Formats: sequence, structure tokens, C-alpha cells
Amino acid sequence: MKKILLYAVGCVALCACIQAQTLQECKSERDKISGCVEKGYYENGNVSYEAPYENGKQHGVAKEYYENGKLASEIPYENGKLHGVVKQYYENGSLQAQVTYENGNIVSGVCGDGKEIPNIHGLEEQKDIIHKIFESCRE
Repeated sequence: MKKILLYAVGCVALCACIQAQTLQECKSERDKISGCVEKGYYENGNVSYEAPYENGKQHGVAKEYYENGKLASEIPYENGKLHGVVKQYYENGSLQAQVTYENGNIVSGVCGDGKEIPNIHGLEEQKDIIHKIFESCRE
């Protein structure tokens, strides 16, 4: 059962990545209804984040980047809710932590070294909460 769930989450993430690559950049709030990718940029011109939208809600894998262009995090959304495995990376590319969500609710969390993140259940899907969780896995 676990393998099937992981396979399904992987397929959704893969499809979302492919979709995000084919969507045009959002130019207005109206674009978010038809589907687009919102992007933010650092002063040096590098992308700071990419967030795919569909039907006015985040849908697909949002990505955050370090200023040097390396991937900082992958955050899967389904119809505006966190859904799937959120991954946070160190600037050197190694995994810092991952937290699994189902319909906006935290299911589990693991640090990059495999240790379970304590007291994770019941936290809400707030961005600052996610970053606090990842901070508990700092090397």
C-alpha cells in the first residue's frame, strides 16, 4: 500500500513538473484562472520562485531557489492545498528535510539524515511553520 501511495505521489509530482514547464508566466490574476506559472526574481535576474496556478489556485509543484540558482525547496499543491512531499534542500544540494502532506494536513516529517521530525502532527499549512519545521533539521 505504501509503495502504491509513493508511486501515485511521484506520478502527480512528475505530471505537475511537466505542466509547470509548459505553462506561460502569469501576467495577471486572470491568468491564474486559465493556468500559468507565477515567478519571482532576485536582483541578479535569477528566479527566486516558481508557483504554478490553475483555476485561480496553486496547483502543481512550486519551487524556491537560492540566489545562486540552486533548488532550495519543492512544494506540491493540489487545488490550493499542500499535498504530497515538501522537500527542503541545503545550498549544497543535499536534502535537509521532507514533510508529507495530504489535503493540507501534515502526515509525517523526516530530516535528511532519516530522523523523524518530533511534534509535527497537527501543525497548520502555514509557510512560516514549514520553514520552522525545516530549521529543526539543520546540520
